[in-house]
Amino acid sequence: MPAAPPPGPAFCEVEEMRIFSQVEIDWRAAHAPWNLRRDLKTNATWEAECISGR
Repeated sequence: MPAAPPPGPAFCEVEEMRIFSQVEIDWRAAHAPWNLRRDLKTNATWEAECISGR
């Protein structure tokens, strides 16, 4: 059986909370909704996993 690869960096080490103005949210909702959804999901994960470490 092959050896397991070494663990990579933790989520909290490579991601940051994303903060957007309302203008940016409106633009992204109209022009890049997939990207906005991804960033909102990242923010939710960041809050759940990383907030206690700050």
